[in-house]
Amino acid sequence: MGFVISPESLKNTLKRIDEAQKAVHDAIVDAFAEVGEYVTEQIRNGSMSEWFNDTGALRSSVGYAVGKRGETVRISDFGVIMQGADGSRKGKALAERLVSEYSTFDYVLILVAGEEYAVYVEAIENKIVLSSGWLYIKKNLTKVLKQKITEALKKT
Repeated sequence: MGFVISPESLKNTLKRIDEAQKAVHDAIVDAFAEVGEYVTEQIRNGSMSEWFNDTGALRSSVGYAVGKRGETVRISDFGVIMQGADGSRKGKALAERLVSEYSTFDYVLILVAGEEYAVYVEAIENKIVLSSGWLYIKKNLTKVLKQKITEALKKT
């Protein structure tokens, strides 16, 4: 007695696998974006950062991007704060460039401060720019990923 797979059951099974794969992809992107959005908001509003906001350029340059194999699939809005239009432009450009540099990775979450002096503010002035955000991501991303993937697979 053997086991027979009909063409119809194989077709249905492959369709369900494709749906599950898409659901997992969407869940990963959603998890990365949710964590990136939260951290960006907290840094920009001062809850996860502690530097004086003189022109708005540094805060405007803070944001995130989610990449998949070198392509940007989600990116923060890099909204302009005060006179920070140049910072906003620099932050978005840096995030997109870094995503493209990680083309060998299936998924990446990039957190940036596009103004060059962000390193100086954090290292020399001992003010928190991105380090609190990085620690939050390190601590919480896996938990959010598990939750989103579990929810997505339950729906398929």
